Amino acid sequence: MTDNKPNPARAAELYGQALQAFQAQQSAASEALARQALLADPDLPDALELLGAIYAAREERAFALPFFERAVKLAPHMAQFHYNLGVIHHELNRFPQAMRSYHQALRLQPEHPAALSNYGDLLRRHDQLDAAREHLERLFKIDPEAKGLALKLALTYFGLKEYTLADHWFLEALKDPKEPAVVHWEYAHYLLLQKRFAEGWASYEWRAQCSKFNSVYHFPHTQPQWNGESLRGKTLLVHREQGLGDEIMFGAMLAEAARDAQRVVLVAAPEMVRLWKTSLPDKVHVYPYWGALPPEWNNPPLPRWFEDYQIDYQMAIGRLAHLFRPSLESFGTPVPYLKVDEGLKAEWKAKVDAIPNIAGKKKVGVMWGANPAAFHYDASRRALRKSVPLQELEPLSGLKGVQLISLANNVHGSQAGSLNALDLIDFSEDLIDLAETAALMLQLDLIITIDTSLAHLAGALGCKVWVPLCWDADWRWGVDDETSYWYPDVRLFRQTRPGDWKPVIKAIAKDLKAHAKAA
Repeated sequence: MTDNKPNPARAAELYGQALQAFQAQQSAASEALARQALLADPDLPDALELLGAIYAAREERAFALPFFERAVKLAPHMAQFHYNLGVIHHELNRFPQAMRSYHQALRLQPEHPAALSNYGDLLRRHDQLDAAREHLERLFKIDPEAKGLALKLALTYFGLKEYTLADHWFLEALKDPKEPAVVHWEYAHYLLLQKRFAEGWASYEWRAQCSKFNSVYHFPHTQPQWNGESLRGKTLLVHREQGLGDEIMFGAMLAEAARDAQRVVLVAAPEMVRLWKTSLPDKVHVYPYWGALPPEWNNPPLPRWFEDYQIDYQMAIGRLAHLFRPSLESFGTPVPYLKVDEGLKAEWKAKVDAIPNIAGKKKVGVMWGANPAAFHYDASRRALRKSVPLQELEPLSGLKGVQLISLANNVHGSQAGSLNALDLIDFSEDLIDLAETAALMLQLDLIITIDTSLAHLAGALGCKVWVPLCWDADWRWGVDDETSYWYPDVRLFRQTRPGDWKPVIKAIAKDLKAHAKAA
């Protein structure tokens, strides 16, 4: 018979050999020795931890996870074990589990530098900014040169609106040559919020170089990038990036770019193609983006229409601001720049006029929810912060002389009937693109929308727009501005406390009541 009793001495010896092999970067030998150690003693936590580290080093995180979990159960007193488990959860985007593990590591070892760094940053990303500052400042006292600490402090102070400290730490972070793209991307948001546009757009230029971090991709067209050279007799390709709101916002400068060009080819979001075609000069040819993404950019290949053009220069649409808006003064007085087909406007006038009992009422369009970013955790959390839960809008209900009309498409449209008191008219089945939404907006007296693409759409159409903004509103709306420098008739209603929409909606309801009484 085989003796299956644990042999701790033999297991410890094999573990020591496995550790030496791992340190010598002999991964296969280390794994084999660690497994032999576990055969000698299945409950040896060091061997389990080492196997987890081996798989983690290979980026086989799903294999690493159960070994780290077992090691923690067997040796719950080991702070490093909890930390390593937290790292795997972190890398698997299991953020609540990662935070729990980091927290436990710090209970056991309060000055664990890496746990302070990672936990502090996750606290920031989950809006626990005071706790994030406390952990990161503790780390600074222990290790002021800790990797990535300057950027984490900068982002934390930025979130806390302690702008002087944020500026200091962004500048410190820029001294590190290892990850300049990510630092510039984050610094750009700070600079643009402060209306330091020349510096801000310069940092914003780094966005595509950290696309794995921020999901901003630019199709790698081979033509030279346009830097403002003369476009007389030339064809410029302008291609989309990021979201619909940014495409609309930066599109304010398309006519300026096209002024001297022989031709501009605009690759736009499919939802915007019809609207751009009716809004831009005839020499701007508009096509829908065909959906190519990394790493296989050319699968599907370039569309056939590309063969019809000899393109001289190319640029991402966000680069227009870098060339045309170097200062607040360069924005001038905002004017509407999107136009809707007259036939489409007539169709929507008939639809709105057909709403029962609409005659004599103020028609108010409402949008309450932002679409979550499917593949970007932080952006999805931000979408939730920007959104107003539908029940919070109840103070807008029952106002004499007001009819609320939903501007939601099929993503949020099904919610329109979920709060009876609002009496929202739902056109979601008809809102197949933003040309339809724009035509509807132009039939309304007022648009109330959160910070989403519809705020930019309504602003660019010249509609009267009220925008409820979350406490840490996007840089596109300024620090404490009450109006927009991008659009002509926009009012901004800001949260004074994170997550508290009640005072914002109360203020909007009060002004809406007055608006309804106005002639």
